[in-house]
Amino acid sequence: MLGQQPEGPDDLCAACHHLTQSGLIYSAGGNASVRVGDVVYITPTGGVLGRMQPADLVQTTLDGVVCGGGVPSKELGMHLALYRARPAVRAVVHPHPAAAIAWSMRQPAPGLDAIPATNAGFYIRAGQAPLLPYFPSGSRELHEAVAHLATDFAAVLLGNHGVIA
Repeated sequence: MLGQQPEGPDDLCAACHHLTQSGLIYSAGGNASVRVGDVVYITPTGGVLGRMQPADLVQTTLDGVVCGGGVPSKELGMHLALYRARPAVRAVVHPHPAAAIAWSMRQPAPGLDAIPATNAGFYIRAGQAPLLPYFPSGSRELHEAVAHLATDFAAVLLGNHGVIA
């Protein structure tokens, strides 16, 4: 599973469990989604990733129209922005790792290179990671800022808020 693109709801739930077991989820925070064709399965608002099951996921279109029941994560707009900007992307995760939040809070200013290279292979494996300023969770401003960077970066550090990749 690790290093592979999730193919559907079962794989997405397994990835959510892995994120939690790896310590990348702070409290219940975070959300994740998987794209299957023109359908997006996303974790629900208030969902606990460590206990996520396929029946808990909310199904939407790429335009954000909910198909069936449930309330999608309020960060649906960020996920959809990434899928629109990068059609080959099949999954998006937005964990709230405490270390990433702390790192973002210690940076002097937002920028395109928030995590300095620590060795020669860093940019080859990880690439650049920009840091956005703080935007309220679920806000249009946050979703638009992520959409603006989505075509150029695989991961974005969100000021005081975690990561989206």
